[in-house]
Amino acid sequence: MLRNALMRSGFRSFFTHSTHSKRPNLNITEPLNYIGGKQVAPREALAVFQVQDPATGDVICSCPGSGKTDVDDAVKVAGKAYDSWSQTSGVERSRILNSVAKRLRERQDVVSEIESRDCGKPIWESRADIEAAADCLAYMAGHAAVLSGY
Repeated sequence: MLRNALMRSGFRSFFTHSTHSKRPNLNITEPLNYIGGKQVAPREALAVFQVQDPATGDVICSCPGSGKTDVDDAVKVAGKAYDSWSQTSGVERSRILNSVAKRLRERQDVVSEIESRDCGKPIWESRADIEAAADCLAYMAGHAAVLSGY
């Protein structure tokens, strides 16, 4: 509602100029659940919902709903992953977190574009958010290397 009022008041360029013009086509396919290191379709067929860019109203993609069975599967696998992660040394955790930070930085342009469209915020803000996330992972990696626990 505020966006529409601002656009009518002459702030249209705030929402469209340089932030959303000439944006690359992301070719987002149907998003899937990520369970156990694999992308899997929901086992329960629930309603499909449209993800829209709040700044433009454009449909980004369609997402199938996931049900209780899908959530139960994810929680079960996450519990097993926790058991494995808790046995991982601090040095190895550090290596993994640094690797994730590096991959996030390598894909910053695409991830920022997706974040910008999903949230309807300026691309520069999404880039800053993604950089901050990578920085946080690297920071935690530094701590993980010196952890020793029981």
